[in-house]
Amino acid sequence: MWLGGFELGHLSHLFRGKKWQEIIKMNYKDLEKLGVLSFRNRATLIRNFLIVRRHLAGEKIEFSIKGNIEKKNLENEKKLKYLQFYEKNYVNVNFKLLEDFPAWLNGIKLAHLVKLFEGKEWYEIIEMTKDDLKDLGVTSSNARNKLIANFWHIKRKLYSSTAATNDKKSSENKDMMQKPGQ
Repeated sequence: MWLGGFELGHLSHLFRGKKWQEIIKMNYKDLEKLGVLSFRNRATLIRNFLIVRRHLAGEKIEFSIKGNIEKKNLENEKKLKYLQFYEKNYVNVNFKLLEDFPAWLNGIKLAHLVKLFEGKEWYEIIEMTKDDLKDLGVTSSNARNKLIANFWHIKRKLYSSTAATNDKKSSENKDMMQKPGQ
């Protein structure tokens, strides 16, 4: 049920038979070995594991990967800040950040591609295909895959928010039609 809360219920079979105390100590490599192959899914899980560990530790101490309790260190804090930044701007799409596409690329650690996108608007860029990106000069298949995954996510958020707005307007119009004379 906990996994279903952040839309990862389809992964529950991978954790069957494991204690939650063991699960929240897992890192990216542990999750990959377990069969969680999507970077986004691993990032979501790690972020939520950190939240649970911080809550259990009263936000003053962290569990190490070996399961010992230790004081927060700079590396864990940096990872948490990046995950919070990623969630705020990429999981929950920050359309203002997209207006500054070089900054958006930097946020997903693809700043080296900035020059390739000069003169293009973000709403044009998110419509690009893998072949378009390859033709543009994005030579790394990992970078193309990362971009495409983010583009799809942006489009889903964009179109779902547009649909919600249209549904609301449609509902308001129906209400106005049903209440003549008001």
